[in-house]
Amino acid sequence: MLATCALDTPSACSRVHVLDLPAHFNTALLHFAEKQWGWGVLEHGPYGAPLPPPLPVGWHNTSDLALEPLLHRRAAMWHEPNPQAAAVVFAPYYAGLALRLLGSAAAAVLEQELLERLGNSTAWTGAAPGRRLLALSVVANEFAQQDWGSRLLLRPELAGVVVATIEARPGCNLVGAIGGNYGGRQIPSMPSRRACWGEEGVLQTAATLVGVPYPPRAWHREPALSLARELRCGDGADGSGEDEGVVGGEARRPKLAAYIGSTLHSQVTFYPLRHALAIQCDADGARCAGGEFASAERLLAVYAEADFCVQPPGDTATRRGIFDALSAGCVPVLLFREQLLGQYPHHLPADPFDDDAGGGAALLLPEEKRDGFLDFLAAVPPARLATLRANGAAAAASFRYDLEPRAAGTPRDDGTPPDALEVLLRGICATSSGCAASESEPST
Repeated sequence: MLATCALDTPSACSRVHVLDLPAHFNTALLHFAEKQWGWGVLEHGPYGAPLPPPLPVGWHNTSDLALEPLLHRRAAMWHEPNPQAAAVVFAPYYAGLALRLLGSAAAAVLEQELLERLGNSTAWTGAAPGRRLLALSVVANEFAQQDWGSRLLLRPELAGVVVATIEARPGCNLVGAIGGNYGGRQIPSMPSRRACWGEEGVLQTAATLVGVPYPPRAWHREPALSLARELRCGDGADGSGEDEGVVGGEARRPKLAAYIGSTLHSQVTFYPLRHALAIQCDADGARCAGGEFASAERLLAVYAEADFCVQPPGDTATRRGIFDALSAGCVPVLLFREQLLGQYPHHLPADPFDDDAGGGAALLLPEEKRDGFLDFLAAVPPARLATLRANGAAAAASFRYDLEPRAAGTPRDDGTPPDALEVLLRGICATSSGCAASESEPST
């Protein structure tokens, strides 16, 4: 593991120089989004409106597109006026919001203006490669297109720029589904293939893509598992982890599994696989809670009552539900290794499925177990579930985008782990060798 910056001591690695871009690149887009979608961000900040009881304080109706304003808000709190003294120079352009709100043509005009401004900024051009930062709240595929979407990531002006995006390894769409009899219903077979860019299935871009978590709906400062315990039904946790009904000090939840999601996905080649999972879940309501996404409140309540949360892919490999599940103390069950593997190097273990090393935070559902997946999950030993849940809770603590973080470089005296921006800065510092040896933590 690379050495990382010690952010619990004063360090250049906890300072961000935020470029002063005109409002039409960021805050004006946020106001437009509020008018169009009613997030509640103008009154409550980038996380949006708080969710009502019985959900505890700290859960919000956060938009999928909140990454850009959240990073902007956090970076502004650690602003370093002198760009030469900063670890990172950040350009607060809300690219995802621009593409969604304005459309491809208008977004392209804005992107061109942005690149011209950046090219004329001495703070930006003077920063070393790997120390210039942009953010994308939409999957990177949409910013590497010739005929639709945006070409932003293909622009040579972004060479040496780090782009924090919700999906950092988007070169392969996982296309296809295996047919068969699922839950007593025949599902047609579809060709299994991967649509990739490049030999390694990695999107070829001028910029360097770095995965950061989807903004979870929970930003409570305590570890995610404690939130899950507030929400769960039932008592009797004695902390021993030895009883079949107790896992890692928490009572087994009312449901073995949950699957919340559409079966009529826009990527129709996923329909049979998602439909097969939904059929089995609906047929065994005693063990599985399912249904379409209806509201953030229901999603979080269902996840908090389940031991395992099944997360099939969407248009691309990752899915926001993975992060919502981890934040609710529910172990994500994934169908492809590529859904997490190599996607989030700074926020998750290199191999999130590596039980042998004790770092597993997600469970991989074998292809041959898709039919009868509930029986497969029921056979997971309580000790393994406890390890997965504890590792997931530890990882989820780094998914927060704190709205009231400690001051840059000040000691962390309350035991609070670093939030998503701090973790990202550690990774950027380590990768770009931006920290002196005295500022680095030992390699582990």
